[in-house]
Amino acid sequence: MIVKNRTVPIRVLQDKALLDRLPKNHKKYPTILENYKTFNTGHLGEKNIDYYLEILPEKDYFIFHGLRLEYKSQHFQIDTLILTSNFALILEVKTIKGTLFFDTKFKQMIQILDGKKKGYPYPITQVNRQKELLRKWMEEHNIKSYPMEGLVVISRQSTILDTNAEDNSIYEIVIHASNLLERINDFHQIYKKKIFSTPQMKKMSDLLLNAHTPLYNNILQLYDIDQNELIRGVQCPSCESYPMNYKNRYWYCAKCSYKSNSSFRKAIYEYFLLIEPTISNQACRKFLLINSPKSSRYFLKSMELKTTGSGRFIKYKMPNNIDEEFLV
Repeated sequence: MIVKNRTVPIRVLQDKALLDRLPKNHKKYPTILENYKTFNTGHLGEKNIDYYLEILPEKDYFIFHGLRLEYKSQHFQIDTLILTSNFALILEVKTIKGTLFFDTKFKQMIQILDGKKKGYPYPITQVNRQKELLRKWMEEHNIKSYPMEGLVVISRQSTILDTNAEDNSIYEIVIHASNLLERINDFHQIYKKKIFSTPQMKKMSDLLLNAHTPLYNNILQLYDIDQNELIRGVQCPSCESYPMNYKNRYWYCAKCSYKSNSSFRKAIYEYFLLIEPTISNQACRKFLLINSPKSSRYFLKSMELKTTGSGRFIKYKMPNNIDEEFLV
């Protein structure tokens, strides 16, 4: 069963929000666009392996996508974690074109594409670190010793794999996504002893899910952008111009005459992603370019957001998962 669904990473959403809220001639725009494409490609690559995981029997597998845990002030994120009653499996997914050369001497992964070389962190080291931290996290939470494996999964079947390894061990760790089910079956042949019962698995899954801590970047600080550089107002979904005008319970675009009663949702999501994960009525009015506290309160309440504080000090919280419709 899917315990934690794969969602669009916050970093992808933040870069997308910045691209929509900055003029296209902004000096940081090309860098943000490149980063957005890179992170979004990685996300789409991770989704590619879901095709194979969907074949696994639901009752025997507990699957977590994008799980981020903390152990002694160290955060670590796992692309995909698969729990069975016999063993745990960590998947580090890579979506890279061309040829990937795994240098076992210098512990580096090198991409060779169009005659150019680019170095990346060694994913086998990444997987080993995740295994060690997850093992320690489980010990800290009184989960008994549990066999743990890790795989580096290359999502593109067209990516060529090469190495200078003198033994065959690397071929058992680095695989194409099409070989994933075969490797999972291999682990079942190795680990035949059942460690946990189904109720114990569910308890462990709940523990992991409750411990998940999503990463929230201060994206403006990361790019050294002042919030006053952001375009304010509600963007027209039809012609993408700013700002739409609110009157008679509808948002109107003066440029293309588009009419909507929900365009404000995207703007409020963008506030959460770009400025801070809570918003007040006053901040909402300022960002949406409206004057009515009553209208602002209606917009925020209609999104069914959790709140903190009360009265005029009430603030509305960013949801854990922002709708993927935001990316449209």
